[in-house]
Amino acid sequence: MRNYLLITLSIATFGLLAFFLGQNAVPGNPVELGGSIAETKVQRISELELPELKDIMPPIDQLSELTQKIIGFDADLNIRERNKLVWQLRHENLTKQDFEALFTFLKRHPEKQVDQLFWHSLKNDLLVILIDDGRYKESMAELISDIINDNQQHAVMREYTLQYTVDYFERHWLDQLSTKATKNYSKVDKTQQSEILKSMYKALNWPEGPIAGTSLIRLHEISQKFSFVDQGIIDKETKRMVLDSLTSESSRMAAISIAAERNILILESEVEYMAFNASESIQLRMCALSALTHLSKNDQILDRITKEIINDTNCDKRLLKAAQMSLMKLINRKG
Repeated sequence: MRNYLLITLSIATFGLLAFFLGQNAVPGNPVELGGSIAETKVQRISELELPELKDIMPPIDQLSELTQKIIGFDADLNIRERNKLVWQLRHENLTKQDFEALFTFLKRHPEKQVDQLFWHSLKNDLLVILIDDGRYKESMAELISDIINDNQQHAVMREYTLQYTVDYFERHWLDQLSTKATKNYSKVDKTQQSEILKSMYKALNWPEGPIAGTSLIRLHEISQKFSFVDQGIIDKETKRMVLDSLTSESSRMAAISIAAERNILILESEVEYMAFNASESIQLRMCALSALTHLSKNDQILDRITKEIINDTNCDKRLLKAAQMSLMKLINRKG
């Protein structure tokens, strides 16, 4: 179902851009920085002096040569060449100053003169590496919240950061053997969880693009494994986003998908209306049709799909295929 939600969201958002930007990202793979991953795991946050989140870079002479190149101190390297270097950080013995520089770089807004595709691909890969590294999870939590809350930050960067919130929670608070949430949270853990969740709740009200929808999807996914997430807020915001015509289309599609996933039956009539409303976009109607396979209790829905969409000789081919698939699922569900 998680793949279904991601596909639904991507239909109306970044499309090809998101495809290319995600080529180098391998969320969940163990990343080794300055020693083995086993050594990294046992190193407690209390033993490390936390990097500070600053707006000013540390002095260049305090940074490794690789860090200098990645964040742009080497004028001979273009953004594409810098992007290729990122994964070498896996094997670099990074210092606190290196982490501070990388955190500062991630917070910065994009350089207008560089290729935006590779700029955000570079930042995407850095997020993966820093989250998987895990040594500075308190500073990383603050960085995640800062980026999500920064309304002036590029939408792609905020979107990617929201995407990786699930990875962050699972990296630090999920027992990898049992795949269940750990129960003993420290005060630091609770603060990190609270700050990230607050930023995600706030993002639900962002009116443009897919940001609100991505935040809703990720909150739902986190809530399935971590009981401290407020289920009531997710249900309430899902209903609001489905019903609010001012919600961006991509976020509304995400909310429709979450409504189906969470079986919010009170939205059945609204979702059915959207599925058959010719004034809605094809993408939204396709999403609504798919959601109806989970939400619909209407005995007449099979006939309606057949008569109003499948038998329509002028029906859009994409909508027709979605209707046929939904019809088959509904028939199978009814046995």
